Amino acid sequence: MTVIELDQVTLWHQGTGARALDKVSFCIEAGETVGLLGQNGAGKSTLMNVITGVLGANQGRCHVFGEDALDLSDDNKARLGYMPQVLMGMDHFKVSRVISYFKLFYPSWDDSLVQDLTRRYHLPEYSKVSQLSGGQKQVLAMILALAHRPELLILDEPVASLDPAARREFMADIASINDERMPSILFSSHLTQDIERLCERVLLLQAGRLLLDIQLDDLKTNYLWVDQSQLSTGVNAVMQSSQGALVHRDSGLKGVVLSLEDLFVNLHRKAA
Repeated sequence: MTVIELDQVTLWHQGTGARALDKVSFCIEAGETVGLLGQNGAGKSTLMNVITGVLGANQGRCHVFGEDALDLSDDNKARLGYMPQVLMGMDHFKVSRVISYFKLFYPSWDDSLVQDLTRRYHLPEYSKVSQLSGGQKQVLAMILALAHRPELLILDEPVASLDPAARREFMADIASINDERMPSILFSSHLTQDIERLCERVLLLQAGRLLLDIQLDDLKTNYLWVDQSQLSTGVNAVMQSSQGALVHRDSGLKGVVLSLEDLFVNLHRKAA
């Protein structure tokens, strides 16, 4: 079953007219774990806002569970868990009040899971959200996204504010959830090691354009990075920069197998 489907999604920044997203198309199937990789400002959060119905595209279409993302039914909203990069609009409420409020919207809310996460991440339940550190706010956002055991998880830079210990524990928790329940997961980051650890497929976004959509095993097994000096007219490159190109092994060119991090660096390295 297809849980997310984007077809030629385009969105312009208000005022400037610049394209925040440029004809983005991809699908995510049930049970897939997909990493969304890109530099800061590449359009990752904007794309997730379109998928969750926070923003509407100017062109193209976005469907979630077969419905328009802007008009998702209550039943399908309850199947979705979204962890934003920044938790907004809750500063004046206590943590316990926020959790109790969110619980009202989800029949499948798991109190025992909330208690476990609150305890392990040392989240102060009776503090106001405004008094929390950046990492604690991110833990609260995680709990709100996971507590109803959703079928689809949208995680926007979920570990950006966590300390190394909490980040490792969070990644282990998501991996455990993935092994246990096999939800569909879209996980955005600019940290390639987190995507390689959790995801089986990666979407590479640059300046609002989807440059690459590939299985990580396929990337490592069947593709090479070739320096610009070896390229010639007619070479069928999967993607290309001023430094070189990613080509299939069958191209006959000599190149090197790159890790996802090296590929990301080469793609964004400017010409000398």
